[in-house]
Amino acid sequence: MEMWLSKRVMADRDAEDPATLGTVSIGGKNPAVVTDAEKRQAKVISPGGYCWNPAATDCVLVVKGNELYVAGMPQEGTKGLRAGEVMLFSKGASVKVNMKSVFPWFILGFLAMSGLTSLGLIPADLAAALKSVSKFLMVAALAAIGLNTDFKALCKSGAKPMLHGFIISLLVVLVAIGVEYMLGIAPTGTLA
Repeated sequence: MEMWLSKRVMADRDAEDPATLGTVSIGGKNPAVVTDAEKRQAKVISPGGYCWNPAATDCVLVVKGNELYVAGMPQEGTKGLRAGEVMLFSKGASVKVNMKSVFPWFILGFLAMSGLTSLGLIPADLAAALKSVSKFLMVAALAAIGLNTDFKALCKSGAKPMLHGFIISLLVVLVAIGVEYMLGIAPTGTLA
């Protein structure tokens, strides 16, 4: 009879849902969570790079295992959030990231000036002066990047980011050389 009871207890334990919604009764680093009329201490876990402390009365996802873990909150306020967008929020503030805010708008200026020059709408003297100004601005931009570079942090990040940057730079150079060959510029230096 004892064996039957122990097997039945094991079967009931396996049938229990591994995750459920609960309500935080005591917030903070070590919250207390009420699930199924049971109040227990829980540990907080969150995705890499994010830290949070649930507040009292928060509805949270509770993952059951050897210990009880608070893993996150049900999503709310995602109206208008399109595929690929990320919204970070808390009780007091939220940030919505979209492509318009991170798009490199200088590319449109580059394309416009290239088009105007190619169509001959910018006189040769003005184009030569603007080329000198553009070289100065390029040097100033690179100097600004250098002034914001922390070599200690760069060394701590390791070799992988440096290798990644080198590979991207190499690919840019190879694509540029390939386009020059396709246009007939590369061997002679002039457009054929």
